[in-house]
Amino acid sequence: SVSTKATDKADGDKIVSTIADAVVLDTVTVRNVVAGVNYRLIATLMDKSTGQPLKVNGANVTATKTFTPSANGNLNVPVEIKFDATNVVPKFVTKKVVVYERLEIATQAINPTASSGWTALASHQEINDIGQTVDVKNTEPAIKTSAQDDKTKEHISNAAPNASITDTVTYENLKLNTDY
Repeated sequence: SVSTKATDKADGDKIVSTIADAVVLDTVTVRNVVAGVNYRLIATLMDKSTGQPLKVNGANVTATKTFTPSANGNLNVPVEIKFDATNVVPKFVTKKVVVYERLEIATQAINPTASSGWTALASHQEINDIGQTVDVKNTEPAIKTSAQDDKTKEHISNAAPNASITDTVTYENLKLNTDY
């Protein structure tokens, strides 16, 4: 069986910045592995809102890790999923991304006459699993405003001597002790 914990490799939290060299670190626990047998983990980033694979530049975001345990039992296997996150979300938007994993075994381990290939053993594909989920978010400082007429509460106001407008300014991701 397979269980997992996905984090941002840069700092170990659950927020992945929209940078060109983003890395989700997926630590996968595989149980009951056999020493000396070749295994392969395939991790795919899924867009939680659509249930479909996350696409960057038209391609699914995946990573593959092949490993051979030195002892029988349980094993934690780190899988690094690298991708360009610069255009995954605009400012002020967060996208939940879920890591799906598939564990495969070398076909020769279960069929010695096979020439090559891989056979699926287990998968962990739960779209609502918090452990498998990270947020992709623009973490650069940002500002947005929203002005509205105090009387009508609309974003349009009449040019009048007594007109009053409230402009609400929202800042995000400001750094402490930094001048802007």
